[in-house]
Amino acid sequence: MTKTKCGKAILNCTYLNDANLSKCAQCAAGYLPITSYTICGLSIANCDFLNNQNRTQCQTCSSGYIPTVDRKICETQIDNCLFLVNTDITRCSTCQTGFMLTTDKLLCGNLITNCQSLSSTDT
Repeated sequence: MTKTKCGKAILNCTYLNDANLSKCAQCAAGYLPITSYTICGLSIANCDFLNNQNRTQCQTCSSGYIPTVDRKICETQIDNCLFLVNTDITRCSTCQTGFMLTTDKLLCGNLITNCQSLSSTDT
């Protein structure tokens, strides 16, 4: 006799996790899990996990992608940039520690002591 494990259904979840039936192992096509795997929300392109508190935001973008400030879009990475501008995904909003934004927001250059602004041609 084969035993079957049953758990409470999770909306838009194709398979529950065998080790923890309160978590989704695979969301249906067009859906992504939140980081706790307890809910499947509408997919965001290039996103691996949705935010637990706000399923319209991407918590973790796929490798090679970074989020906009509002985390609604994951787009191609700009070197040393943490977040892209919401209204223009070709521009960086915030650079990683140790880097500063160029005046046109297209690049993150090395932080220069006592430097007020950095031009794209300076990097």
